[in-house]
This record gives sequence, structure tokens and C-alpha cells, in this order.
Amino acid sequence: MGCFHSKVTKNIQNTKIPLYSLHKLPVISVSEVEALFELFKSISGSVIDDGLINKEEFQLALFMNRKKENIFANRIFDLYDAKKKGVIDFGDFVRALTVFHPNASQEVKTDFAFKLYDLDGTGFIERNEVKLMLIELLGESEMKVADEIIEAILDKLVVKKLLKLREEARNLFIPCTNWSLIKGKWLWDQIRVRAAKVTWHRIIWFPAHIPKFSLIAWMATLDRLPTRDRLIRFGLVLDHGCVLCGSGIESRDHLFADCFFAQEVWDAVLVSCGIRLVSLNWDDCLQWLIVNLKGKSLRVRILKLGWTGFLYYIWEERNHRSFRGVSRSADMIVSSIKDAVKIKLYSYSLQEIDDANRQVGINWGLI
Repeated sequence: MGCFHSKVTKNIQNTKIPLYSLHKLPVISVSEVEALFELFKSISGSVIDDGLINKEEFQLALFMNRKKENIFANRIFDLYDAKKKGVIDFGDFVRALTVFHPNASQEVKTDFAFKLYDLDGTGFIERNEVKLMLIELLGESEMKVADEIIEAILDKLVVKKLLKLREEARNLFIPCTNWSLIKGKWLWDQIRVRAAKVTWHRIIWFPAHIPKFSLIAWMATLDRLPTRDRLIRFGLVLDHGCVLCGSGIESRDHLFADCFFAQEVWDAVLVSCGIRLVSLNWDDCLQWLIVNLKGKSLRVRILKLGWTGFLYYIWEERNHRSFRGVSRSADMIVSSIKDAVKIKLYSYSLQEIDDANRQVGINWGLI
């Protein structure tokens, strides 16, 4: 392990890697820089092989489509492009990704997250910025929500909450004379409503989770996805059949556990992890995951990402068939899950793992 303090180069397979001054960033190892450089080379050469990542190549790496517009992608690209030249060099790439390093401070991560949502760079996150991000997040999940509903969500989450807490906030600050104590964590602890932790939170919100996967997994676990059985209750749809297998009423439990198509995908994910399991209903499957996905082994990391990715891509496939009239095979969906997991765990250390985990790494293309 070590930091890089000067502009030197390191030869790897006849390619020079610039090791930029990173003394303000978390400590990273040479092997991690080498892994990042391999990833950088694959992205920077996808459209124009010039050793730089332009916006098209960045979009292609994220979405497999270099023309797709996305507010998150544009904002992340702008933050990566520290020199504001319209391209990302390797130094920018390393600096940006080390924000997500396990050794990065909470302050560095918070600053990056704030800048991500502060679209106009004013130093404040305003209502319209929250709305744009919410629309983008819902769009990523193929969820079409009317503008008035989004406004209602914002009103409920922001305005009403602030009004309700106005007096409480005033009482918090007036008696306080030591303003150095006013920290984000302290304020949050004072105003939040505490509730018992759910047993499944660690298999959805875990280190190195993929946000869009976890969002859909969270909504599915709470049974808040707009499946057809729920939409029928609101009088919004007439056909309640499952578009994936053609049998059964489309509910959360059916779509992610009982559907033959979904079972084929999930079985393939499990087999790639060296696990053979009889088909379980939703509740039993969730309980099995809670009991077995403990620890930090490679198999557990992959299974967590694989399960949340399974829920995400099954939901995406359901939406594609319902709204676009296009479909993919189970093998194609499994491939999409594996590609996402491989990219996420690209720099995971594989030096000290046992034979079982090594075989899992081979199955998922990490070795």
C-alpha cells in the first residue's frame, strides 16, 4: 500500500501509467491503480483510442448506448472532468473513483454526493434539482409518474416535513450556545423518527451496492412496485396476467419467485455461485438470503449484487415487454447481471481467497 506524490510513470505491459499526485486522497495500492488503468483503457478506447474518455465513451460504459442522455451520467462526467476540457484523463479518473474507496473519509464522500445533486453549482440543493433527480431515478426504473404526483411527493417529503419540524428545530437551536456541536449527524439524530431495523436491510443497502439495483430491491421488498395486481385495485389496468411467463396474476410474489421465467434466471445466478436450491416462494427466499448472506466473502458479495440485480432486471424486462413490445431471453438477462457485477467488483482483491470462492470468481468473469 502507498500514496503517489510525484508525476512519475510505471510501465505495465509496455504501457506507461501516469501516477499523479494523490496525497489528499485515500491510500491506494499499486495493484488497485493497475486495475483502474485496465478499466480506463477499455473505456477510453471504446470509440476513439486516444487515451482519454469523452462523453460518448462514458455513456457507452454506463448504458451500452453512447447516445443515451442521463442527468446523473452528465453530472458525474462533469465532476470527473476536473480540468473542464470535455474529456477525462487517467488522473481525473483515479481521483474521482478514489472517492468510493473504502478508506475515503466521510467528508470526501459527502462532498461528492452534495456536488452531484447541486446541479447548478450554487452551494444549495434546491427543490427543482431534487425534482429533476427524482424524475431521472424513476425513469431509470421505467416508472412513468405524472408531474402532479411527483409534486405531491416533493410536498410530502419536503414542505410538510419542514413545517412540522419548524418549532422543534427552533427549540433545538435556541438553547444551544456551542455552535461547533451542530453537525449533520447530531441534527439528524434529533429530528428523525427511530424505528426498529428490518431484518433484510443488509442484503439491500450494503457496501458496494449498486444504487438502482438496491432501489428496486427495496421497493420490491416493501411490495411498493406498481405490479398489475396493485394497479387493478386502483382501476388502472384490466389485464392482470404475467407478461414474462403468461400464467398467473402479476404480483410481487409471482413476478420474482413463482414465475417460471424468473426462476430460470435466479437459478442461473445461484448455479454461477455454486449453489443449487429448490424453488422457494418470496418469503422463504428472502428468509434464506437473510440467513445465508453474512460475512464479506466474494460469494456473499456476488450473491447480494446478483439478487438485487436479478430483481432490477426482471422488473426492467417486465417493463420492456409491457411498454416497448421487446423481450430478451433468460440467458441475456443473466449476462446483463453478470456484466454489472463484474464491473462493480472489478478491483476486488482476489489474492487470498479459497478454492470455492475462486471458482465463483471464475464463473463471474472476475478471474
